Amino acid sequence: MTHKTLAGLAAIGVVCSVTVGQAHVTRIEIVKVESPAPAPANAGSTATPPYERLSGKFYGELDPKDPKNALITDIQYAPRNARGKVEYVGTFSLMKPIDMSKSSGVLMYSVVNRGGGTASASPEGHVSLVSGWQGDVVPSAANHTIQVPRAKNPDGTSITGPLVIRWVGQKGSTAALIIPRATPSPYPPVTMDTSKAVLVSAVTESATGVKSGEVKIPAGDWAFADCEKTAFPGTPDQAHICLKNGFNPSLLYELQYTVKDPLVLGIGFAATRDLNSFFRYEKKDDAGTLNPVAGNIRWAVSEGSSQSGTFLRAFIGLGFNQDEANRIVWDGSNPHIASRVLDMNRRFAEPGGTVSLYELGMEAPLWWADWDDTARGRGKGGLLDRCRATNTCPKIMETFGSAEIYGLRASPMLVGTDAKADIPLPENVRRYFFPGVTHGGGPGGFASTTAAVTNVFGGCDLLMNPAPSAPMRSALMKSLVDWVTTGSPMPPSKYPTLADGTLVANTRAAMGFPNIPGRPSPQGVMYPLLDYELGPHFRYNDASGFLVKVPVVKQALPQLVPRVDADGNEMAGVKSPLQMAPLGTYTGWNVVSSGPFKGQMCLTASPVGGFIPFAKTKAERTAAGDPRLSLEERYKTHDGYVQAVSSAAAKLVKDGYLRQPDADAMIAQAQKSDILQTAASAQAGFENMIDHIHLAAPDPVKAVEWYQKYFGGEKTAEGPERLMFGQTRVIVAKNDAPKPSEGSVLDLLGFSVPDLAAAMKKMQADGVKIEMPISTVDGIKMAQVSDPWGTLIDVIQDPQKPGLAYICFLSPDSAASLAWFADKFGGKVTKFAGKVNGINYGGIWLVGKQGASVPSQGHAIDHIGVRPVNVDAAVAALKAKNVKVLTEPRPLTLASGVTMRLAFVEGPAGVRIEMVQRDNLK
Repeated sequence: MTHKTLAGLAAIGVVCSVTVGQAHVTRIEIVKVESPAPAPANAGSTATPPYERLSGKFYGELDPKDPKNALITDIQYAPRNARGKVEYVGTFSLMKPIDMSKSSGVLMYSVVNRGGGTASASPEGHVSLVSGWQGDVVPSAANHTIQVPRAKNPDGTSITGPLVIRWVGQKGSTAALIIPRATPSPYPPVTMDTSKAVLVSAVTESATGVKSGEVKIPAGDWAFADCEKTAFPGTPDQAHICLKNGFNPSLLYELQYTVKDPLVLGIGFAATRDLNSFFRYEKKDDAGTLNPVAGNIRWAVSEGSSQSGTFLRAFIGLGFNQDEANRIVWDGSNPHIASRVLDMNRRFAEPGGTVSLYELGMEAPLWWADWDDTARGRGKGGLLDRCRATNTCPKIMETFGSAEIYGLRASPMLVGTDAKADIPLPENVRRYFFPGVTHGGGPGGFASTTAAVTNVFGGCDLLMNPAPSAPMRSALMKSLVDWVTTGSPMPPSKYPTLADGTLVANTRAAMGFPNIPGRPSPQGVMYPLLDYELGPHFRYNDASGFLVKVPVVKQALPQLVPRVDADGNEMAGVKSPLQMAPLGTYTGWNVVSSGPFKGQMCLTASPVGGFIPFAKTKAERTAAGDPRLSLEERYKTHDGYVQAVSSAAAKLVKDGYLRQPDADAMIAQAQKSDILQTAASAQAGFENMIDHIHLAAPDPVKAVEWYQKYFGGEKTAEGPERLMFGQTRVIVAKNDAPKPSEGSVLDLLGFSVPDLAAAMKKMQADGVKIEMPISTVDGIKMAQVSDPWGTLIDVIQDPQKPGLAYICFLSPDSAASLAWFADKFGGKVTKFAGKVNGINYGGIWLVGKQGASVPSQGHAIDHIGVRPVNVDAAVAALKAKNVKVLTEPRPLTLASGVTMRLAFVEGPAGVRIEMVQRDNLK
């Protein structure tokens, strides 16, 4: 539902007193309210409260004399209002729970990337905020922008400075003057006299800027003009150039010229500071418009990826985490896949740039702790110097991957500009490296090959890298919020270091990269760390000030890269299950195949990684001369591969680097994959999961509410009698008098809780039947209760994975029963909690218990379900193994519209097992 006004917020005025904010957001204008906002991806779950989206504009003003603002380049030359202040206006979007009592108290600010990004709902109930901050982004209906003033000399004349624009793959006779990311240059040329500018072409260019085949194009052969409709010299145009003889798409072109009227882009930092401070601290703006989250924000956390992460590094380094009232802005921050300090507080800056020649961002300290930059003569300093002086440093979670080392020069973050020793991390910083991933991580999945990289000029030698990093970052983001709000420790930092030998020189020998026939090595494939001469008016340690001429390369500084194993996979850091059970070599680098940059690091808008698949069989590997073991030699069978993925995911969950739902999803993907599968075995196979557990109770809905109250889970659109724990359903069927589960083949369920003592205290206070107080059984600390309908329940403590933990299978020969399940449905018998024999099916364990039992039909736990890929093929395969089929496959459609095919078979000790092929999950 969309509104033009903020009528729903009027009631806040009853409890808010009139104050004038000091954050200098003078006015917020809420243009649009969507209440409720469109449901998030997990619609149907009760975990995410209903949200509303508030979108609008924020108006602010800055005192250029305030020391917190005075460091903004050119603010002293910006126009001022009658109060002597410099004004700006930006757009914002806020997502908040409709019922703020459901809020977590956390304001999560996500830095938009070149204007792109959106506020989002979260199961935790965080308030989400995005806003415009980059003054050279062209406004559109879909992005977030900010309007900042242009600087002029005191006498009103234009301020001027140098600018460089480059083209590759350019066709035709007209080219637009664009700054990085295809953004039209906001800066007009001082003159359209081409003799005052330099345009050159080149056949090739090295990563340090050395050109071959360079030709200076005569001033009379090009013009500031558009020749699309009129032949050369065309129609005069300050936004284009026209080349008399046309552009050759195989060449590189470079224009150096003088422009005028710079935007005061550094205001974007102050505006972001003030907007966050307003929503965190203030009750209303100067005009009396109420803060819609006033009094509900206790903590604030920021996060940003790539360019957005470089914004955060610069924001903190320049001291903007202290607001104008001397309060802290963000308590925590996650600069992600960001190794630069954003080039924005500079005259004619290019905040949309990355690592191409002349694009700045590596000049200030790139490390958090104080370190002496002797290689560049910059002295001792670090990104935390200003916030330490004001006690406003946030807790920092730095995350990055291999592509940032090869393509974005992340090495100095770790070892400085001389690469001689590790720079220690300050106590408020945690660091996590994602090895062998492309910029931002790949899409995941488990495939033995991938597509070619197609969006790079000149192409790339290696295939697309699928290795993901997002699921691990998601788990770490939750830990960051917990660290900020409760002080809970984060998982240990994991990244390559000189000290442990996992950070080495960029040579094949030092890295230990294998010789893979027909494939490049990473030796020398990385963007160099260039040290520029930028003139006396540039403040290097603040990445601020201005230039009077085009940057000149002084030297290339040493960098290090991660060491690899015998497969070519990087050793240190937080690996995904795909990389812990690899299907090939995953690289953070790739090589340009042709064109002016042939042999250099592949770069689209961002650095590109690569993938070199393993051979499928030993015979294929031997024939190719590949030193890396084949899939067949590593995993033997499809089940062997799924087990490797399952073990890897379980370890990551245990160590805090992966959340259980993501682990379950990855295991399911591996099960569905074609790795070491024949067509017949794939159809007859089973997904690595318990599809459901069927309970019985007189009132199924009431039973579901009871289980959710004490053990969590999420309701599902399939029906109110169902509760989801990861991928496993607890389904309650109506039975007015079920028999107790104890003593049946499905003897009991096990649930884990974050705090066993607190959970038992609550259940005891509520009158839940306690069968056993907290005790230690089989080496596991647990208690035991019964639900009101006869299901016996173990309760154990596991803060990493609360919810459904296991099903206890009672039979006279538990070892034989578990072996039967492993043979028929896959999986491997291991130890639950290192103590009890069982099989891990996608995070839910089937544990064995020795003893006499009766069939479970009619008892409180009636039966369990597994999920075949194809139920008809699975039934045929089980018949061939002499498994008793109780009902043949048949279709079923639920009232919710979910369709499936199902069958029943009989397992050990007479247990009924339902096999469910789900066609359209909801």
